[in-house]
Amino acid sequence: MAALQQPIRVRLQHDILASVDAVQYDTYREFHFIIDDYEIPEDITDIRIFIEKPSGNSLYNFGKLINGEVVYQPTPQTLAEVGTSKGQVQLIKNNAVLTSFPFNIEVQKNLVDDDGFTSGKEFLIYDELVKSMQQHDLEIQKTNEQIKEQEAARVEVEKSRVAAENDRVSAENVRVKADKARDDAENLRKSQETTRQNQEADRVKKDQEREAAETTRKSNESARQTAEDNRESNESSRQTAEQKRVEAEIKRESDCKTAIKNCDDAVSRVDQTIQEVNEWKDNVVNDNVVSDLGTYSSTKIMTLFENQTIASVSEPEEQHVGALWFVVEEDTTTASEG
Repeated sequence: MAALQQPIRVRLQHDILASVDAVQYDTYREFHFIIDDYEIPEDITDIRIFIEKPSGNSLYNFGKLINGEVVYQPTPQTLAEVGTSKGQVQLIKNNAVLTSFPFNIEVQKNLVDDDGFTSGKEFLIYDELVKSMQQHDLEIQKTNEQIKEQEAARVEVEKSRVAAENDRVSAENVRVKADKARDDAENLRKSQETTRQNQEADRVKKDQEREAAETTRKSNESARQTAEDNRESNESSRQTAEQKRVEAEIKRESDCKTAIKNCDDAVSRVDQTIQEVNEWKDNVVNDNVVSDLGTYSSTKIMTLFENQTIASVSEPEEQHVGALWFVVEEDTTTASEG
């Protein structure tokens, strides 16, 4: 006969007053808790069901995760009391805990099977923990006995190891002495070989230094010869340049003298021209002599003009020859030559 599956919808985010009906003492029912607002991870550590019966007695048992639903099959204590039992689903992963909002189980009286079964508390989780601890204690005792046996065997083995170690130490001392003698002989050989190698290295180094010195001498001689050739070439270039400089200096002095003479001649010509201009000016501008080739100065011209100008409404009775008469009318002034 298959167990009767009863779905119970619970929430983790808000209360929906979930409820399921059951009959007293039934143990072949399966409560399938469906959580709509949360997806239970496959690696959940533990699922627990807590139920508080009407009398206040409670039970705390394990549930299972099957196809994303929490499945709990009631024990005889689960439905032992008639009335409303309140419960919660608890999801545990390591130290993290999620608990659903409460759900109700409405338990109806069993009229057929009423044999006076006494309702009480049931904590199968704690019972399972006690069994695990007892089993753990037995394993610890067994392990301690094994440790004692292994320790006794280890002590015997250690005694054998110590004896073997003593024999090894004696043999090692003999070997060390022999190795020391061999090492001393080897060190002497290495020292002599090192001395020979150093002497050979010194000889090779001196030969190399001699060859290097000879190469340097040849290089220096070649450089000296090249420098001498360059010096002779530079000296020839210097003498040529000096000859050109002397020639240029002679030409510069000649050009300088010519330029000075040209300047002196030009100054003489300018002085002569200035003298001629001054003489011409003295002949042309003369306030004392009237000439067709000369003229009065500007000062005398202004004086004459002022003395020979008359402004009048009528013609003046006395007027110099060549004087100017300005006729004055009401709004217009005209000039007439007298």
